[in-house]
Amino acid sequence: MEHKETAVLCAMNLLTARDYTEKQLRDKLNKREYSSDEIQAAIDYVKSFHYVDDIRYAENYLEYYKEIRTYKRMENDLVKKGVAAELVRECWKHMLDEGTKYDEEVMIARLLEKKHFDKEHADYKEKQKMAAFLYRRGFRSDSIRKYLLLDIS
Repeated sequence: MEHKETAVLCAMNLLTARDYTEKQLRDKLNKREYSSDEIQAAIDYVKSFHYVDDIRYAENYLEYYKEIRTYKRMENDLVKKGVAAELVRECWKHMLDEGTKYDEEVMIARLLEKKHFDKEHADYKEKQKMAAFLYRRGFRSDSIRKYLLLDIS
């Protein structure tokens, strides 16, 4: 007779390795073919002890990546992981209100330095190309224009 661990035990074991959002944990348990009732019971159990907490997950994620990713990229990543966009915005606003430093221009400078881009000697076409690159990476257009010294009004 094969012994199958309970969904609660499986969820607890998964959470010992790393944090998961509720959606991620639900997906993991689904892959292991637990019934929807077992999955819901496991989710309810781990949430009751705050082992799964999307707010904490979002705050930790934003804090960890704030210096290397744009806010838009972090928001998109978290939404893909199952965190509600409104929750991400609330966490971000709370972090900024608490004094978290976030400067897109510093990130732009670091990124362009890696690409050996010299904004002082670049012509307009090169700046436009770099602006498009930065925009695709999720930087705000006003930060891009300000850093690249583009006077587009």
